[in-house]
Amino acid sequence: MIINGIQRKVSLTMAFKEQVASDIRVLIEAGHNTFGRLRKKLPQYEDNEIKSALRYAKSNAIQSAKSVGSRMNSRLVISSYLIVKPKSKKTYEVIKI
Repeated sequence: MIINGIQRKVSLTMAFKEQVASDIRVLIEAGHNTFGRLRKKLPQYEDNEIKSALRYAKSNAIQSAKSVGSRMNSRLVISSYLIVKPKSKKTYEVIKI
């Protein structure tokens, strides 16, 4: 991970992987669904950090909170997502659980 222009070694904890996976989920939904495109959009992460987050997101659901409704009747909806890569393709897909 690059912090203030300096390359720093970051331990690959579950919290770090979940944070990177949530960043990746947003990019995959925006159409950046190959590893090369993800790598270009996430220059602050190294390749092994992106790969570990993708492996984490394949087996563990990533939760995302979203506010739904008007101002008076607003509520928080929590959705779960998985990142899937079909065996025959080189692209990633996001599936809502």
